Amino acid sequence: MAASTTSIPSQIKAWVYNEYGNIEETLKLDSNIAIPQIKDDEVLIKVVAAALNPVDYKRARGIFKANEPPFPTAPGYDVAGGVGSLVIQLAKQVFGASKVAATASTGKLELLRELGVNLPIDYTKENIKELPEKFDFVYDTLGQSERALKAVKEEGEVITIAGPVRETEILFREWQGEGSVGPKEPSSIF
Repeated sequence: MAASTTSIPSQIKAWVYNEYGNIEETLKLDSNIAIPQIKDDEVLIKVVAAALNPVDYKRARGIFKANEPPFPTAPGYDVAGGVGSLVIQLAKQVFGASKVAATASTGKLELLRELGVNLPIDYTKENIKELPEKFDFVYDTLGQSERALKAVKEEGEVITIAGPVRETEILFREWQGEGSVGPKEPSSIF
């Protein structure tokens, strides 16, 4: 039986911006966006819906413009916005973390448990700065580097995907100091 192929249209409809600024003001629906030409080492995916995440707001303001493709730019950098849930699964399944903690609102705590989180934390009721336990590794998806630094062990590491670039670099330099060692295998991840 021959594999079925789906024809790829030459144009699509997408929400895009053509200048840097507040995404609420620059984002417009365009019905004539050309399908990007892909290279041999790239794939083209069809996105039906995407979330706006902190990285999209920063991209729209031009924070990463040195690395951005030419306009128009379609937000939805995370495609369908599950970075945290992906990190949880990688921590447990790939890196074998013995304990994973994660924050969510009350209604999403059960999802955290289903993903393998050992310590689900309701951020609407608990302050992560006041947790008695510290972690080997903290992955910050919200840009709250100062809070993340308070949750990590002295020899632990913090990675952020949402903090302002300059602020994050300064925090890490101050926190790690000049004699910082490289990554180690974490047993607890937050």
